[in-house]
Amino acid sequence: MASNIANISLNTAEALLPTAYSLQSVTLENHAGRSVDISQLVTDFSITESIYRPSLLLSLNIRDPINLMEEFQLTGQEFITVVVARKPYGSYEEQRITLKFIVTEYPLFGRVNNRLQVYTLKGVSPHAYISELKKISRAFSGDVKDFIRQVLVNDLGVNPAKILISGNSTALVKFIVPNLAPLDAIHWALRRAFDPSGSPFYFYQRFDGMIVLQNHADLAAQPSYKEYEDAVFWRYNPFTETAKDYEDIAKRIISLISDVRLSKYASISQGAYSSRSDYLDLGTKTLKSSTFNYSTEFSNMKWMDKYTVVSPSFVPSDSDDNNLSEFTNSRINYIPTNSLAFDIGQNYHAPTTDGVLNKQHSYIENLDNISHDVTVAGDFKLQSGTMVSLKLPPAIDPGTEILNSIITGSNTEKDNYFSGKYLVTSVMHKFSDKYFSEVKIKRDSLPFKLS
Repeated sequence: MASNIANISLNTAEALLPTAYSLQSVTLENHAGRSVDISQLVTDFSITESIYRPSLLLSLNIRDPINLMEEFQLTGQEFITVVVARKPYGSYEEQRITLKFIVTEYPLFGRVNNRLQVYTLKGVSPHAYISELKKISRAFSGDVKDFIRQVLVNDLGVNPAKILISGNSTALVKFIVPNLAPLDAIHWALRRAFDPSGSPFYFYQRFDGMIVLQNHADLAAQPSYKEYEDAVFWRYNPFTETAKDYEDIAKRIISLISDVRLSKYASISQGAYSSRSDYLDLGTKTLKSSTFNYSTEFSNMKWMDKYTVVSPSFVPSDSDDNNLSEFTNSRINYIPTNSLAFDIGQNYHAPTTDGVLNKQHSYIENLDNISHDVTVAGDFKLQSGTMVSLKLPPAIDPGTEILNSIITGSNTEKDNYFSGKYLVTSVMHKFSDKYFSEVKIKRDSLPFKLS
C-alpha cells in the first residue's frame, strides 16, 4: 500500500498536508503464530469508532498476487496489528497509533485471471472477540462503573492503563448478572447508570485504543476541539505559508450530508419532551409516579447549547392548552421494584432517583434532533466523544445577500441555524493514498431561542 509519503517532508518527517500519513506496518499473524508484514498487499483500509460501540471495527482490502491465503492458511483465526503514524506540520512530536484486531470474517473474495486474488477482511478489538466466548453470572453490589472496570480487567483481560472512566459516580446498585456475555453484561448494567443530572453514560473505544465510560453531561460541557467550515476559496496558496495553509486545509469541510429530522411527532412517543414512570413496589404494594416536563427541567439538565428544541407556544390540540412538554402520558414506563429486597442501592431506576429514567430518554432522543455526516482531512485526535463546531454559510443567493447588505446594512457570515457545537458520535478513519475522516456529528439543543 502506498501511504501518502509524497506529502511528508524528507528532512523533518512532518506532514505537509493533513491528508498525509505513514503506514508503518500491517502485521498478519496466523493460527500457528507465523507473522508477516502485509502492508504492501493492502490497497486501503478503514477503522471505525462510535460512542455506541464497545469496540473498534477494522475493514481491510488485500490485493494478493502471492497466494498468501494458501501459504499462511488463512481460516478466520488471525490477528492483525496496524501501525500508522504522522507528524502534523509544526508539531514536535510524532503521533503513532498501534491497534490490534482479531479477524471475524472474510466477507468478499474474488479472482482475476487466476493470477490475482482480492479479498476483504474484517476484525474487532480483542476484548470484543473474547466477550463472545464467555458468559458471566455473578452478584454485584456497588457503583456501576466499578462493575464495568472489573469486567474489563478480570473477564476480558484489558490493560487497566487502557481504561478511561468518568469521575462522576453512577447509582449504587445490587444485581445478579443473568448469564450474559461480558460486554452484554456491561450494557445491561448501564441501564442503571446515571449521573446527578440524569444523563446517560456511553461505553466505547476510541481510535487511540482507550476504552471509555463517559456521561453525556461531561461530553456536552467540553470545549470545542476544532471549528470546521464550508468555504469555496482558500486563504493561502499551498506550500507558501505552510503552517497556515496546513491548518486551512485541516479545518475545511470536504463534504457534508445533513439529516435534519426535526420530527417532534416521531420523538414524542420516545419520551423526548414529556413522560411518566410508574413504580410498583412489590414489597409494600404501593404505586408511585414520576413525571417529566422537558421545558421545566431543561435548565436543570446538561445540554450542548442554551435553548430548547420545542416551543412552549405550540399547542397541538384545540381541546386543551397543553404544549408538547405537558403530555406526560405520551410515554409511560412501568417499572416493578422491591424496596424490601435491598438495604442499599436501587433496582432499576427507583422513584427516589427523581425520575432519572425519564431524563435519560430525553437526552438520548434529543441527541438525534439534528445530525450531519461530514468528511474532513484525517485527524488522529478527531475521535468519538469529541466536541466540534461547524461554521456554515447561509443558504442565500450571493446577489441577494449583497443587495440585502446594501439596503439593511446587515452582512450574514454564517447560518446560525446549523452552525454551532456538535458532538462527534462516530468516526470512520479511511486510509488509502490519502487519509480522510468521515464523521457523524449530532446536537441536542439550539444556539438560539425559539420566538
